[in-house]
Amino acid sequence: MQPADYEQLLLSEEAWWSELLEYIEPARVAALEVRDEELRTLIIERLAWMHDFLYLNLGLYRRSRDWLLMGTVHHLVECVFSWRRGDAAMPEPNDRYKRLKEA
Repeated sequence: MQPADYEQLLLSEEAWWSELLEYIEPARVAALEVRDEELRTLIIERLAWMHDFLYLNLGLYRRSRDWLLMGTVHHLVECVFSWRRGDAAMPEPNDRYKRLKEA
């Protein structure tokens, strides 16, 4: 990879992270309104992980950041809809979420 290509890649990744962070804070504030303590805690905790995601070294897990990030988002969505349906328990975490948690 040429230095100019690498610099462009870094700029692109920085812009992507900046845009992602714009969504995390409003989602965290909205989660504070969730009355169910278990779901509220789960959402806030996972959003904090997503915020800190940039600083994790994921090379050991041989997975891309977006692969793990989307797994976490999917798990959060499953939990919200499980709660809305009134399910007795939150769904089990998916493999991508578990790998992020290990990191």
